[in-house]
Amino acid sequence: MNDHYYVTHAQILALRNVIACIVQTMPEDQKKDVLQFLEKFAEIKLMDDIDIPSTSDITSETVDKMNKAYEAVFSEIIDLSTPDFVPGSTPYLQ
Repeated sequence: MNDHYYVTHAQILALRNVIACIVQTMPEDQKKDVLQFLEKFAEIKLMDDIDIPSTSDITSETVDKMNKAYEAVFSEIIDLSTPDFVPGSTPYLQ
């Protein structure tokens, strides 16, 4: 069973929600700067330029999924920090 994946997923969601709540309650002038930083973080490709040994079970598909999941966390924080945002499902583990 992959319980550790689900635990990690729950921890990421909890942190995402706490950060979004903090950002949403910030004064507008501070919020703007923080959202700009979050946008920069979302642009980072987490797994780019990582030397993956040929013996590793990490595939290019796995790298792509990890990059997308990393970007999604920051993008969702930005979305959740917007008062009019309506949340949907989160596909981290798909």
